[in-house]
Amino acid sequence: HPSILPVKKSSLFVGSLSHMSMTELFTTLEYNAKTGLLSISQASDEGKVFFRDGNVIQADFKGIKNLDALYALLRLKEGVFEFVNKDLVEMPSMIPLTTQQILLEYARNLDERHL
Repeated sequence: HPSILPVKKSSLFVGSLSHMSMTELFTTLEYNAKTGLLSISQASDEGKVFFRDGNVIQADFKGIKNLDALYALLRLKEGVFEFVNKDLVEMPSMIPLTTQQILLEYARNLDERHL
């Protein structure tokens, strides 16, 4: 069975990637201009995506950082996620794209692979 993240009192929402895709999750966080930490667990791997006002500012997954980490996380189809509101005013943005631009670039790369 998939590992379950412990639910914290400050959790905004939690769920399974089998019920909500990473693309849907990113779109929801962007649309609602959320600021905080999205944690994703799949087996023994854990990813972290930091959002400020709905835009991704940093990401980390399996030792990979930022855009490469995001593209790897977007490919996940199984696992669990948790979003927690956090004040990230001091955290520098390492990603020069909006969340929408990240998703469009990811979709374009998927299309090119299937040609």
